[in-house]
Amino acid sequence: MDLSINLLRDRTTAAFLGLLLAVALLRLVELRISKRHQKEMAARGAAKIDEPKFRWMVPQHWKSLFCGVPLFCGWLRQCLASF
Repeated sequence: MDLSINLLRDRTTAAFLGLLLAVALLRLVELRISKRHQKEMAARGAAKIDEPKFRWMVPQHWKSLFCGVPLFCGWLRQCLASF
């Protein structure tokens, strides 16, 4: 019984990490598309607006999503395992 629970947990962890990796790759693709659109708009005469808070939002988003979520899930697993 215990072996099957550990096997399921390992598969779930692998699936979760795979999903997290897929989200990270998708986010990188989105950033490339965004940069391309910015260049196209600049070529058509659009002016870029300086948004000083935005440059801090991006790393914070990455940290919370790709560091915080796995840490929280590990903590949650520890809490649920104690019941």
